[in-house]
Amino acid sequence: MKNFLPAVLLAVLLTGCYSGNNVDERLNATRMKDFTFTSSPEQEVLGSSVYQINPSHVEKGFVDASEIYKNRSYIELKTPSGVILGDITKMKISNGLILVLDERISKSAYLFDSNGDYMFKVGRKGGGPGEHDDPIDIEFKGERIFLVDRSFNIYEYDLKNQFIAKQQIPFFSHSMYVFDNDEMAFSNNTTGYEDLSYQIIFIDGQEIIKRHSKNIGKAISGYTSQPLTNNRAIHGDSFLFFKPWDTKVYQMSNNQVELRYEIVTDNPIPQKILENSGMLLERELKHTFIYNWPILETENLAIMRVLDKGKITTLIHNKEKDMVRGYSGMSDDLLYGGISDFPIYANGNDFYVPLMVEQLYEVKQELSKITDKKLLAELREARPEVFKLMESINEISNPILMKCEIQ
Repeated sequence: MKNFLPAVLLAVLLTGCYSGNNVDERLNATRMKDFTFTSSPEQEVLGSSVYQINPSHVEKGFVDASEIYKNRSYIELKTPSGVILGDITKMKISNGLILVLDERISKSAYLFDSNGDYMFKVGRKGGGPGEHDDPIDIEFKGERIFLVDRSFNIYEYDLKNQFIAKQQIPFFSHSMYVFDNDEMAFSNNTTGYEDLSYQIIFIDGQEIIKRHSKNIGKAISGYTSQPLTNNRAIHGDSFLFFKPWDTKVYQMSNNQVELRYEIVTDNPIPQKILENSGMLLERELKHTFIYNWPILETENLAIMRVLDKGKITTLIHNKEKDMVRGYSGMSDDLLYGGISDFPIYANGNDFYVPLMVEQLYEVKQELSKITDKKLLAELREARPEVFKLMESINEISNPILMKCEIQ
């Protein structure tokens, strides 16, 4: 990779799902000690295309999966004997290849082709040259694969799984983004320095420069960071992010910050609560803010979650029709509970939903006990997709991805 080691690192401090308490602060401080902190003027936030959503004005209710998941197809991730995947926690697609991360069982990243055929396990675990610790994030940029591990390191591989370079970063990161010019963006939950809590910063050589800062106090500095949300087909060389317990969604490129969405509410979390971790833990659910979940976007739709006065609502903005729908939950009327949630990834106009193969296997076991042939025929006719999927499912089957459009 060109200029990999001296690449400029851009960090975004956001809300998320990994505990900052697991970070070794002594190691953190050791890595940070050689950096000099200097302030710069706050980056101007552009707001020409901001779209406002008031959750109180959106009708909410449960929806059947068949109502919103259209043009469905299924990708079975096939692996060699002895390679077992758990839940797919993150995935990326580039050049028709599928990169997935399993943080549950194998704690590894894998590359598949568009049909789900296995290509390789990314890198190898260990402490030697080119070997990594358990990965916590993945990134795909053209023909380059990036892996972030729990030891604060970034590893780069090519599509032949050849190790290219390793970069040590001076803070814990749980999410990354690579720009076209090889700059990098990171979602970060703590740097070990109170005045850097939840700010966007540059790391350039031996200097860290704040770009867009809104310090909301050390009381929540131990909280974690939201993974960066990106869809290159839509955003090009930029990504979306939101701040902890905030109501605004920003789009960040390597030269500007733009306000894209704003949740309109008369019940945001007051500053005094943000400054007191005890009060925050006790009272955050009583307020309205963007919930800890990736924001997915295609040309036509944007999907985000909002915690509105104690209830999680999934909001879907139809950009063509200029309307917003809200769902308080979803019923799986397609795969007998195999669909557990909304998508985790968007590519082009397609969304990807990992299915619960354990649930599908349990359903298969229950159906095998039915002796009434007429009943089985009726069930098969009612839900042909699930019966087709269950043909190849066993007790240790790999995850299956449902590729679909959302209507």
